[in-house]
Amino acid sequence: MRCGIVELIVSNIETEIRGEYPYDEVDHATSYYRKGYFHMPAYRQGRWDGRDHLLKRRRFPSGLLTVVLSVLEEEGVRYVLEDRRDSISSSDLQPFGIDGIKLRDYQINAIGQMLKRLRGVIQIPTGGGKTLIAAAAMKALNLPTAYIVHTSTLFQQTEEVFRDVFPPDEIGIVGQGNYNFNKYTICMVQTLRRLIDRQELDELLGFKVLFMDECHHVHSDGSKASWYVAQQYFKNAHIRFGLSATPTLTKHGLLLQAATGPLIHKVDLEELQQKGYVSTVDIVFHKIDVTVSPKDVFPEFQFEMGSTFEEDPTKYLREYAGDYVEHVVNGKQRNLKIAELAVDYAKKGNLVLIFVNRKYHGFQLNSLINYCTGQNNNSITHQFLCGNNSKSEIEFYKNEAREKRLNILVVTRQLFGEGIDIPAVNVLMNASGGKEIVAFTQMFGRGLRVTKDKKTVQYIDFYDSGSKHLETHSKARIRHLKQLGQKDVKLV
Repeated sequence: MRCGIVELIVSNIETEIRGEYPYDEVDHATSYYRKGYFHMPAYRQGRWDGRDHLLKRRRFPSGLLTVVLSVLEEEGVRYVLEDRRDSISSSDLQPFGIDGIKLRDYQINAIGQMLKRLRGVIQIPTGGGKTLIAAAAMKALNLPTAYIVHTSTLFQQTEEVFRDVFPPDEIGIVGQGNYNFNKYTICMVQTLRRLIDRQELDELLGFKVLFMDECHHVHSDGSKASWYVAQQYFKNAHIRFGLSATPTLTKHGLLLQAATGPLIHKVDLEELQQKGYVSTVDIVFHKIDVTVSPKDVFPEFQFEMGSTFEEDPTKYLREYAGDYVEHVVNGKQRNLKIAELAVDYAKKGNLVLIFVNRKYHGFQLNSLINYCTGQNNNSITHQFLCGNNSKSEIEFYKNEAREKRLNILVVTRQLFGEGIDIPAVNVLMNASGGKEIVAFTQMFGRGLRVTKDKKTVQYIDFYDSGSKHLETHSKARIRHLKQLGQKDVKLV
């Protein structure tokens, strides 16, 4: 039992600790291993413990307040709390009903938790309408609000929702060459960073509420130079929320909790499927021995390579990276199977969306699909999209897919892995393999939106046997699907 009373002075961004406290325990609870730390020279040479420490000079991010209080209670340390953040009462809130839109029960529950807790992360599956939930909560709070996104697609989709909820003269746009701050302002994080670099901060101080969409990016690579840093400059935003289908609040994800606070509400995918709000999923894994690559599987032909694209598969050396390039990116049998399945589904009137992780893989699959359609004399339209394509090309083919004038769309996960809304997709194929949970869940969610013609989506994946690395990843994807409530996984 420690003597004395610890004081915690809580502000919007940081909390100060005064008095004697268990430093080692608090420091450990407010630090995390940096991703890839074991490869870094400072760690290997014993000059660094591999952790990023968020407790500095007796201060820690206020989002970790519940973490620190738990440590103090476990250590038997008495404390007093002085919360200097603004608060609101129920009498300050406005009705959050939206004309012409009926909010679903789970959306109303999520909004209720947000208005009660005022800070934290909301976990909503893809297709659950998290932007609408945020807009309804913003309407109830009736305070100057910044809403941060990171892609032009999310920017556009958010603006569409806002225009259904707020008067046009209250909507601000900061991004894509615009610097129009207003009561409800959509901000591109990249534009915010430019404003911060130029020390143009006055407008940021006017916001009382901060939302971060796809908030799992707070702890992604380079986040300490973008998302996490940007949110610290909204010094007067005492109400803070993160929105994501895939938040991570432990290990590397401690940075997200530091920015927003803990998880305060979660909606399960299985619940939304049972109520018909998102599509149910028929899941099939096709088992392929990736080490079998018979000669003359198909004739040699010239891949349709983009003129600005260069990638040398031989740069990958051993172990997983080598297996991935040899058996996934360049796997003849595997790629031909994917192309044949895609064409078969497209012939039945389906819109097929295929994910790859490397551009070279996408070019190969697109060429194989072209070969398969030529062999069968099918009039199947298909396209590969990646970062090489212009914004206008990407928008054109997205619209073609939405209108079902395109049969097969091959895309990189980096381009279409999140924030893309093509409800007409009814066959989703994962050609990219992998086991990373956030990327996988975001990709899986691309086919979940229901339409009047679609209540079920086909999810096609591949169980890669013959390579211990690839097979381990296949098992991890199956395990994660079951954790998402998708219990009926077929292996054929």
